[in-house]
Amino acid sequence: MLAVTYAEFDNHAGPQLRYSYPPDVITKDHFEPIADYVILGKHLCDRVITVKLEKWQLLSYPIAIENNKYDRNTLSFAFGFVLSFGAKSGDYGKVLKNIGSFFQDLEVTNDVKIHLDCFPF
Repeated sequence: MLAVTYAEFDNHAGPQLRYSYPPDVITKDHFEPIADYVILGKHLCDRVITVKLEKWQLLSYPIAIENNKYDRNTLSFAFGFVLSFGAKSGDYGKVLKNIGSFFQDLEVTNDVKIHLDCFPF
């Protein structure tokens, strides 16, 4: 694994890469062309999506939580793993799904929104 990412849908700016660690593997400039494949429509959420580029592949687990307490009635975010191009992603996908589901459950059951300042990087 080369990096870990967190992206979310900003109601004013659209899909945004909020964190990538280490920060030099995938930057906001790398993210912009693939943003629409990371934060997806509700029909493609809750599954691992793979975006392959020249040097690496991004596994993403998009989530959309519907509730009228959110702007646009939906909270959309995605955790991701950046892997070398051609790396086997099976086990990484399972871990990514567990992480995404954990944060989804935290939000739904405990109203714990992901706060940007909670990340150590």
